Amino acid sequence: YAVNADLEQRPELLKGYRLVLSVGHDEYWSAPMRNHLESFIVNGGNVAFFSGNVCYWQVRLEDGGRAMVGYKINFEQDPHFKKKNYKLLTTLWSNRLIARPENQLTGVSFNYGGYHRFGSVPQGAGGYTIHRPKHWVFEGTKLEWGDIVGAQHKIVGYECDGCEFKLKDGLPVPTHRDGTPETFEIVASAPAR
Repeated sequence: YAVNADLEQRPELLKGYRLVLSVGHDEYWSAPMRNHLESFIVNGGNVAFFSGNVCYWQVRLEDGGRAMVGYKINFEQDPHFKKKNYKLLTTLWSNRLIARPENQLTGVSFNYGGYHRFGSVPQGAGGYTIHRPKHWVFEGTKLEWGDIVGAQHKIVGYECDGCEFKLKDGLPVPTHRDGTPETFEIVASAPAR
């Protein structure tokens, strides 16, 4: 196991592995963290994300990795803004000045998802509704179109990611205008706002 900062400070730890699992609330990523993981993928590695709101804010590690800097919506106060070094601004990855929306890495974004079973958001079932039961990921499960998986344990909750989509023949398909990769398929979904 590793913490996110290890992706920046010890990228060599990826050598010898074929798969990286992101299983925490991995919301804050520095440019080196993301660059190292994307290099791992380009070189044949795989990654699977098992949480929402992943890689949403770009941050910087400073003070030898002991401080994480993030100006978020106040990015104009970031010293890199004044220097016009926009690629290192600590704000949304999807900010037009950075132009690296997280769904280019993860396939989905909190910008197109939101909250599920939280606060004033309409309460969903807490599971995913199956849209494409013939997809290989469901092989051997006996799941059918419209089945809801995970509701018993409320596997969908709080912060959820999604992509911009439209309905085609009654099924959700990505528009790909938001940075979602062309190979991305929606196999199941849950309502979020």
